[in-house]
Amino acid sequence: MRRRWLALGLVVVILLVAAGLLVRQNVVGADGYATFRPVNGSELESRHEASLAYLGSTRIRMSVSDMTPNDFTESGSPATVDGTFVVDAAPNDIGDWFNQRLRALGWSVLGSGLSIDGGTTLYSWTRGSREGIYLYIIGANSLDYIPTDRETEYRYVYFVGLPKWWPYFPPF
Repeated sequence: MRRRWLALGLVVVILLVAAGLLVRQNVVGADGYATFRPVNGSELESRHEASLAYLGSTRIRMSVSDMTPNDFTESGSPATVDGTFVVDAAPNDIGDWFNQRLRALGWSVLGSGLSIDGGTTLYSWTRGSREGIYLYIIGANSLDYIPTDRETEYRYVYFVGLPKWWPYFPPF
């Protein structure tokens, strides 16, 4: 009789652990991303926002990274899709185009055309509590500038998983 109760208890524990793992992997928030596990960069790539580019742009650099969770020694990092593009268009036209497209997709403007180092201009948007987009129109005096024969260079960063510093300091 006692062995039967032990076996039943073991089965219950195994079922609870399996259910917990299923919930961790499959429960999603309102934004459509996993709630209880780090988001993968490949999950971001499947979203429309990850592939936005001004008409006629050429991508010259691309990176994708997975979210790393916070731990006791350091803060984690968001999952990102990050691309650098060049295009023959005026910087203001690029900012306006992204603003129109992102507002139509339910994004809210957080910062529009803030000047930062090296003649770079930063635009930013947010949606929900975890998604964000930074658009950098990269100035020719910026250390990130890559000389090309195109008029404007810009960097577009889509991320999920807001770190502690949000929205105070763009880390990208």
